[in-house]
Amino acid sequence: MLHSDSIPTRYADRHLAVHFLMSRHRGFVEELLGFMRRGEYEAYTSHIRNEAPKYESEWRQWLAAGPPR
Repeated sequence: MLHSDSIPTRYADRHLAVHFLMSRHRGFVEELLGFMRRGEYEAYTSHIRNEAPKYESEWRQWLAAGPPR
């Protein structure tokens, strides 16, 4: 099992999203972590807004193909 449902959240696929990003776009995740470590929260938010939509189509295809659960 990839995740536990013991943590309430409104994002049911949160673990799948992390799995997708770490396996296919690790550099994106590492950039986000760098912003957080440096306390650059506005840059973090801006980066997500600018870059994350680029992965939407790939994310939907990945989900449709049956990602590991």
